Amino acid sequence: MIAETTAVPKARGALGLMFDPVFGALFWGKIFAVVAVWTHSIVAAIVMYDATHSALMVRLVGVVQFGPQFEPDQRQVGRHREPGTADPAR
Repeated sequence: MIAETTAVPKARGALGLMFDPVFGALFWGKIFAVVAVWTHSIVAAIVMYDATHSALMVRLVGVVQFGPQFEPDQRQVGRHREPGTADPAR
């Protein structure tokens, strides 16, 4: 019978997941990406301050660097429709 031959997957702890062939690559890749973004932010602020000696310019670097996160999703722009009208995408 299939029910008798199917093995129940073993539960893994956090340490086991960090070194799992599939999940571990995702985990360590995200850790590397986060550290890279933090490092870039700090270096960009230091370079701007060294170049201008202005705290305002350092702040503008941060605003410009993270500004694209607040851009609206272009797939959703113009998708609002009034009740009772046909959906233009269909």
